[in-house]
Amino acid sequence: KTFHIDQVMPPIADGLVAMPDVEFSHSGMDLGFLKEKLKKTRDEHDAEKKRVLEKYGVKSFDESGSIKDMMNRESFFNEYKQVEEFNRVISSLYQDSIALEISQEVNSFKDILRPNGFSILQLKTNPEHLEDYQAYTNGIIFTEKNTGQRTLLMPIFPNEKDEYLLDGLNLENKIAYEKAGISVIPIEDHAYKLMGNLHCI
Repeated sequence: KTFHIDQVMPPIADGLVAMPDVEFSHSGMDLGFLKEKLKKTRDEHDAEKKRVLEKYGVKSFDESGSIKDMMNRESFFNEYKQVEEFNRVISSLYQDSIALEISQEVNSFKDILRPNGFSILQLKTNPEHLEDYQAYTNGIIFTEKNTGQRTLLMPIFPNEKDEYLLDGLNLENKIAYEKAGISVIPIEDHAYKLMGNLHCI
């Protein structure tokens, strides 16, 4: 279920591995419940979409121009818009179910590493970042030649306005690295659009 291994568990120092810790909007989510709810919501969407199309005598939204009566056409648009609201819920449920699967797999890796003497540096992430292949673990770690300081080129990601700001998870994860004794140089990451990050280039 995980994507690139260096987006999940890169070693950043002797015996120290950086790994994502997924934060969900709702605590105690169950994968079986999510998948069942996703299936039910998809079925409801399909049934309601079929009902609306049959009500107005069209086979798809693209045929809405064949509805001659303007009031009927406006009514169709309003009902179809409500049907498409299901897609927002479906997207959210799908996103959470994939993120939960990845989270469970990552946690199983942690359960293997810890008994074998590794420490875990937990970096915060969320389902939205996972879906967009945005991994704070996927940086480039090196040792400064003159000082011996461990330094990380850490990817940072844009907010909803496509702004690269040092706040939110960008800032929280920078601080997490620094508390582990690692100097951080934030780098604006655009490679996530191609399903990779800074270390993948």
